[in-house]
Amino acid sequence: MYSMKENTKILNSYEIGHKINRLAWEIYEDSLTQKNIILIGISGRGEKLAEKIYDILIKISSINIQLGSIELNKDVPFKHPI
Repeated sequence: MYSMKENTKILNSYEIGHKINRLAWEIYEDSLTQKNIILIGISGRGEKLAEKIYDILIKISSINIQLGSIELNKDVPFKHPI
């Protein structure tokens, strides 16, 4: 059985930033003909990632970009709140 050390880094902070930047550029390149982009992040970490992508997109694009978030129950993701 394979065990991973507790301090094993998959990507360092520079590499993570590079991946996020590349992701933002890919979203932009795939949306060149669009008038609007709506980014929705799942509350928590997904929301923070969406914010980072948003910050890059507003610098590189003239497309109208909206940012939002959604909260999901991880145990029952498809159950709607009452």
